[in-house]
Amino acid sequence: MSMRRILLLSLTTVSVIAVIVNAIIFSSLTDKYFRSYMKESYELHVGQIVDYSKRTLQGDSVSPDLISLELESHLIDPIIRIRLYLPDGILISDVGREYTSFDGMMGRRMMRFMMGPLYDETDIYQIISDGVDKGNLYITRYSSVENSYIVWRFKSSLFRNSMLAMVIAFCIAFLIGMIISKKTTRALKETMLSAQSIRLGEGLLSKKTGITEVDEIRSSLSSLNDQLKMRQKSRKAMTDSLIHQARTPLTILKTQLEAMQDDLLSDTDAAYMTCHEQIKELTDMIENLSRVIDADRDTEAVKWERIDAGRHISRILFALKAQFDKKGIELSYGKDSRVSIVTDPNKFDRIIYNLLNNAYKYTPSGGRVNIVLNVSDKWIELSVEDTGSGMKRETIEKIFDAYYRGPEASSVPGDGLGLYIAKQDLALIKGEISVVSEPDFGSRFIIRLP
Repeated sequence: MSMRRILLLSLTTVSVIAVIVNAIIFSSLTDKYFRSYMKESYELHVGQIVDYSKRTLQGDSVSPDLISLELESHLIDPIIRIRLYLPDGILISDVGREYTSFDGMMGRRMMRFMMGPLYDETDIYQIISDGVDKGNLYITRYSSVENSYIVWRFKSSLFRNSMLAMVIAFCIAFLIGMIISKKTTRALKETMLSAQSIRLGEGLLSKKTGITEVDEIRSSLSSLNDQLKMRQKSRKAMTDSLIHQARTPLTILKTQLEAMQDDLLSDTDAAYMTCHEQIKELTDMIENLSRVIDADRDTEAVKWERIDAGRHISRILFALKAQFDKKGIELSYGKDSRVSIVTDPNKFDRIIYNLLNNAYKYTPSGGRVNIVLNVSDKWIELSVEDTGSGMKRETIEKIFDAYYRGPEASSVPGDGLGLYIAKQDLALIKGEISVVSEPDFGSRFIIRLP
């Protein structure tokens, strides 16, 4: 059964039950007080009839027509007949009434249904004045006051009104139920469509419905949708990052092999070691592909080791030298003698690769890239300075955003992830990065590591 039918049926049932219970209680109380009133009215009229009969029989002359006229005024339900006799049995007056409109078969059946079997009873009152018998009074009534015609009419009216009230309440409840159920089911249906749109990766309906529970469900769905989008974005960023990172070792391997092939680089142990390290880097990246699947993890694990920063930089420069020489870019390196730090070696190497690769792309042939490593008591500071195209201030503010490429990069191939990845890696190993640049005067990237 649909939610709309359940709501409609529930509201209608509760309303009808409430009306029935109210009608029963109201009818019972009203009927009780009405019956009490009818008994008091009957006793009052009987007393008045007896008093009138006593006064009449005490008089010298008796007018039957006048007596009958007076007694007819007391033919009030449940009294249906009054007869007055002298002591010797002579009938003075006999008055009665009948309700012809309800004498039909249907009327009698309804009365029997409402009041039970119909029969009469006669109460006899002896009229005595000063110890002398003046006559007898016969008052015929229904078998009980409760079975009188007026009581039946009253019960019938209560029953009809109760049925009418129940019908009206049913109609009102049905209309209200239709409105409420329509609003509720529309809100639930829209929420269901929102859930389906989340599953299909489409937009989410955020309009308020005014129904607290449904709005809470929508809020939860909206939160879930945001989380899914963030995970999707995170998964895409991870995938793009891995692709970008894979280009560096592949480029170095390609450069090394081409240099060996062109006899620009001898087959030394250092060259083979460089190729071996790049293959190992690619192997680690393939193992890290599980991060793309397990997107619930916010960050990579950091593997802290004590390394010789200068040695790592020298190895990276050796791997990239052939590439820089081929483009005609001078690559120089100045370092401090104290270069031992505790960091993640893979992330450290990746940061240097990305900064040098960025300098390589934006430095024209005949330019220069200079790397300087300085050491203090608490920090090491590494700067990568180039004589490339430089950047405007508004570009500098955005270059660390994922996929951002400034106007200066329009003619340079790339995906806008190198500096973003470098900054993310620096954040993981407690480092900082800043940049100083001017258009046409090159750029200087500065990183600090504890």
